[in-house]
Formats: sequence, structure tokens, C-alpha cells
Amino acid sequence: MSKQKYYSTSSGDVLASANRSLGTTMKTAVATYYQGQDMETAQTILDAVDPVHTSFTLELVPDIFPHTCDSYLDLLRAVDRKGFGVHFDLANITVTPYHCFRNAELIHECVEKLGPYIKSCHAKDVMITKGMVVHIGETRPGLGHLDYPALIRAINRLDPDMPLMMEHLSSNQEYLQAAEYIR
Repeated sequence: MSKQKYYSTSSGDVLASANRSLGTTMKTAVATYYQGQDMETAQTILDAVDPVHTSFTLELVPDIFPHTCDSYLDLLRAVDRKGFGVHFDLANITVTPYHCFRNAELIHECVEKLGPYIKSCHAKDVMITKGMVVHIGETRPGLGHLDYPALIRAINRLDPDMPLMMEHLSSNQEYLQAAEYIR
């Protein structure tokens, strides 16, 4: 039985060959490929740097791995190196209307599963745009659906000095408004 190879084109389209005799689906094959690449890259970096006072983290992102709390937990176990952690971004994994309106549950799930590994956090918010097709977009903290009191309590329980970084705002005034809301 030959080993199957998986390729990604420069445009980001994924071409995968799944071995049907093993019952592998295209989704599983692609997920395994990307998790393997992330694992090897993280191990190479961590072995070369051997961080003592810092952590190497990846951000939860909705369209690449790791993209859920569970996929990140799998990656943490696979990398198996001290110094590997989580950059938590709740907005990036709030990808359904259910998550938008029940995000305190998502916060709880992520903190329960990833808590000891969370080293930093992004501060963004999300809102659903009205229309026939659901679109969840980023907005300034305080203007969307995320339960910021629950998020702040959760990260303060993990580490009161955890870095909380705002991003993707269009002006200094927006950063000041976001910081005021978060405080």
C-alpha cells in the first residue's frame, strides 16, 4: 500500500488524495496534512529556540488549522514541547449565529480545554450583518455580540497579566474607544 501525498497550490486550493481502503475522507486527509505541517514547524522552531521566558503560539483562525479548541488541543498534544501555547482569539472562532449569541459557552469550552496553554489573547468583537446570507464580521469591542465581561473574567482567572491585544481598528480613536470599553 503506497502512502498518499497531499498538496496545496499557491492559490490556497487544496488537492488531496484520500485512501478509500482506509476509509479516509477528503476532509480528514486535508486536516491531517495541515496539522502535520503545523506540528513539524512548531517542533522545529521550539527545538531551535528552546524558549525559557516566552512562548511560541499560533492563533485560532476559522479557515486553517488549528481552527477549533479541539483541533488546537490535538496540535498541542502532537507538538508536545514546552514553550508551545495558544494565542486565543474568540472572534476568529465565532463563526456561526449560535456562537455569536452563546459565546459565553464557547469561552468556557475554550478555557476549560486550552486554559493552561493560553498565553495571549486578541480583543475584537463580532456582529452579524443583516441580510439573507449570514455574514459575521469583526467590529470594535463593545459594538458586537461577544460577552466581554465573561471573556475578561476568564482570562483574568488564567493570568491577570495576560496580554490582551486589539487589532484591525481603523483609527487611534477607535483603539481608545475599544480600550475604554474593555477597561
